Amino acid sequence: MSESRKNAPPGRVDGRQVELDAPAEVAYWVKYFDTTRDELFAAVSATGTLAGNVAVYLAAKKAGQAPR
Repeated sequence: MSESRKNAPPGRVDGRQVELDAPAEVAYWVKYFDTTRDELFAAVSATGTLAGNVAVYLAAKKAGQAPR
C-alpha cells in the first residue's frame, strides 16, 4: 500500500496519486473509482496521476460528457 493511501482519510482523494505500478494498486483504484482497468489507465494517461483529476475525468465520462 502506498504511503499516500495509508495516510489519507477514507473517501478523500485530494493530493493522492493513482499508482499503476503494482497490481494491488491498480485493483484498489479500479474498485475505488468503480471503473475498469482500461478506463483507469486511459484516465491516468489523459490527466496524470493526481487522483482528484482522475476522479473528475471518470465522472465526466460516466455522465456522457467529453472529458478534457
